[in-house]
Amino acid sequence: MLTGYVVDFEVMSKVCRHCSVAKNKLGQSSAEFSIWYEGHKSECDINHLGSSTSMEMEAALTLWKRSTSLGFRYITVLSDGDCKTFNYLCEKKVYGPDIVIKKEECINHVSKRLGTALRSTVKDCRAQGISLGGKAHGSLKEATIKN
Repeated sequence: MLTGYVVDFEVMSKVCRHCSVAKNKLGQSSAEFSIWYEGHKSECDINHLGSSTSMEMEAALTLWKRSTSLGFRYITVLSDGDCKTFNYLCEKKVYGPDIVIKKEECINHVSKRLGTALRSTVKDCRAQGISLGGKAHGSLKEATIKN
């Protein structure tokens, strides 16, 4: 059911502005920073260590696991072309071995990749002296490929 409403979200961060300021001001290895951090760590914004890709995968897993407690299950991943999160969710079998997760590509990302590939082809052909349709209306030129 499409409602148009956000049903859940997960905020993850690899940085904390407060920690950065304190590290610069007090020195990361100082006793003062250690004391300050003990009081700060319960409200620290850092909740992920690792790559941004692994952060995306963990956030997706958290959302998918939490969905059942909200009374629904996700069945489709809207992807930006990178299969890592999709593969990770499939591997984790969040809803059990019998539930198949589908992957759909975001049309904006598909369009961007297609445009990049077409511009590259036009450039390569032009460098080789090959014309792709000449000067006719609708011929394949960089100007006719939308960004």
